[in-house]
Amino acid sequence: MFIKTTYFYAIPESFSKGKVFLDDNETHHLVNVLRAKEGDEFLVTNGAGELFRCRLSKWYKKGAVAEIVEKKENIPSPLSLIHISEPTRPLYI
Repeated sequence: MFIKTTYFYAIPESFSKGKVFLDDNETHHLVNVLRAKEGDEFLVTNGAGELFRCRLSKWYKKGAVAEIVEKKENIPSPLSLIHISEPTRPLYI
């Protein structure tokens, strides 16, 4: 099964030698909420614009290991950030 409704997040240091390691929160959502089984595929982002299609290899209570099947192209964010702030007012003492 391919889970395409949810993107999972892993810090860039969690990617190593064609595998990604998910923390306990991401694993809980993947395994307990979405009922993923070993062999199921899902999408993982590293927060730096990279997206990976991964296959669940093993899961444990404290995390999971997934094999990276495919690295997607860098996907630009559909969101834009606009920062608006009020000019500072002079202090009257």
